[in-house]
Amino acid sequence: MKTTRCLTSRSLLPLTPLGLLMVQACGSAAGLDPWSSDLGGASATGGAFARTGGAFAGLGGANVATGGMTAKSTGGASAIGGRTATGGMTAKSTGGASAIGGRTATGGTTFRTPTGGAGGNPTGGNLAIGGISGPGTNVGGSSPITNGGSQVNSNTSVGGVSVGGTAAIGGSSAPGGYFASGGVSGPIAGTSAIAGSFGTGGITGVGGQTTGGCSCSGGTSTITSTAPATCTLANVVYAANASNPANPCQSCQPALSTAAWSVDPSREHTSCGSGMLCASGVCELTCTIDAVTYLEGESNPDTACTESCRPALSPSSWSDVAPDYCVTAMAGMFQTCAVVSGRVYCWGQNNNGVLGDGTSISSPVPVAVQNLTGNATAIAAGNHTCAAVDGKAYCWGYNGYGALGDGTTTTSRVPVAVTGLTSGVEQVAAAAFHACAIVNGSAYCWGSNSQGFLGSGSVSGTGPVQVQGLTSNVTAIDAMYQHSCAIMNGSAHCWGAAYWGELGNGSTGGSSVPVQVTGLTSGVQAISTGYYHSCAVMSGAAYCWGINSDGQLGNANTVNSAVPVAVQGLTGMVEGIAASVSSSCAIVSGDVYCWGTGGSHELGSSTVTQSLTPVKVEGLRSGASLIMAGDRYFCAVVNGTAWCWGNNEYGNLGNNSTLNAAVPVRVMFP
Repeated sequence: MKTTRCLTSRSLLPLTPLGLLMVQACGSAAGLDPWSSDLGGASATGGAFARTGGAFAGLGGANVATGGMTAKSTGGASAIGGRTATGGMTAKSTGGASAIGGRTATGGTTFRTPTGGAGGNPTGGNLAIGGISGPGTNVGGSSPITNGGSQVNSNTSVGGVSVGGTAAIGGSSAPGGYFASGGVSGPIAGTSAIAGSFGTGGITGVGGQTTGGCSCSGGTSTITSTAPATCTLANVVYAANASNPANPCQSCQPALSTAAWSVDPSREHTSCGSGMLCASGVCELTCTIDAVTYLEGESNPDTACTESCRPALSPSSWSDVAPDYCVTAMAGMFQTCAVVSGRVYCWGQNNNGVLGDGTSISSPVPVAVQNLTGNATAIAAGNHTCAAVDGKAYCWGYNGYGALGDGTTTTSRVPVAVTGLTSGVEQVAAAAFHACAIVNGSAYCWGSNSQGFLGSGSVSGTGPVQVQGLTSNVTAIDAMYQHSCAIMNGSAHCWGAAYWGELGNGSTGGSSVPVQVTGLTSGVQAISTGYYHSCAVMSGAAYCWGINSDGQLGNANTVNSAVPVAVQGLTGMVEGIAASVSSSCAIVSGDVYCWGTGGSHELGSSTVTQSLTPVKVEGLRSGASLIMAGDRYFCAVVNGTAWCWGNNEYGNLGNNSTLNAAVPVRVMFP
């Protein structure tokens, strides 16, 4: 996935149609593919994947998850050795459940399991203790029909009994519904769980947030978390919001940390002394130029990174000193990459060498990509990473399906040249098993062509092939796990898989060639592909389409849409947009707003864990020029400086930490 100004990207841990994250297997086929998918067949042993109605496990094969996660089939048939989830999928488990042979979610992050997650799913069984689900009615201890695994502890869930295949911890979910992020239940149509209720005492959701205080009147709505009231720091108890006596930019924030001082969201970018502002919890010097405040070392956004704020030299005007760093492009998935003054840096997860530093060692701070000489102008991140350098295309990382474009299927930890793309490369895009580029105004893709990923009809190849119909005036391109989109002559076109209408043409059927997105026929300025949804900016307004289970379309409901719907509540000119797993963000007149699920703080809020309409990101100054999405996190560029928030499982926020961030933190470039 890639992002440049007004052209955005996402990144995601792959998500199944009803919100179930695919587990990143530690022992996937050949040890190469972090998504554990196997082209044309079942998921790689030890991996896990599930999707509704079933014909997909990997890239177009049977719906069997070898080694036992779920295959959610219509009617509830279970995967071989797996478990069923009836009527709908389930909530994110907090810090416990693990796929058989897959990875265990740690620290309250990520994988979605049957409701509860108190003990993980049993080997060969179908559900974890702490949440019961099944297609049958459980009465008097009888076990539901599972067609593939017996149920643990019969029909009893912790704090409640499952009825008709629904389950809850201390409550119940709506029949035919599912649990969304944070434990909110409700069917796809957005109606509330039985009487809109939740388990007494609260359901534990992502990151340990409880939903005891959530509001759910007739459907999912904004959820606020309940957090501890104090912090214990060096054996001293402090009340919430108590100031750090040694740092005016930090305070006791129990929702973020009960054992250490935290960035105070309310104090970010407010004064902490004469000519100083709080930034990422640090009091920093500033310049005030034309009534706008800049941090020391930041770039003049109007002079192509040649001038910067230098308070010691001139606190009221720009200095002819290069900025500390000037970010012009960013992209993310499990790793994050950026173009900084023409150089490429990456950080985060490093499976298969996606950081491009010649190793497979993950890094929580940016590292320089090796063997790229010249001026980089574009970057894209997926299961592999690609860049445009001096008009040439280079890729590195996983290459099981030829997505590096070098004519082989050999994975590389350093950049390799894409065959034939030796000049005129303007943009790049990277997904799971394919990549794309704009070359002299034409669109090309390479890698796997399962489900029409390349947009070339039946034409395939490990080298670039022409996307049908997109032969001139292509100004933007983006690719996600199973679909891609582009802008040609101001009109939006998409291709690939479309289980939930993510192609935007009114259909839930895929296409191996580009189709016109309904209604977006002119004036389209930016486009972004999320996991099962897409978003675009047309004539200064934001539109999204596809799955809407977590409110990621931003139109105040959870009803899926196979055609674009207007994002509500954005007053002002929309200048950029980014779609992630189950959330989205946009730049509106220089400010950033997000909507959808926020269980990993990807909404940029210390309190809101889900919103069906946009909420403003806390602690981010105005003037954002770029927005990008990764796996449940987002990054923005303000005055050449990169700020990220949300999921930080692999150090993908670049702040030398693996703790999630509720408010933006500054990327620590070398």
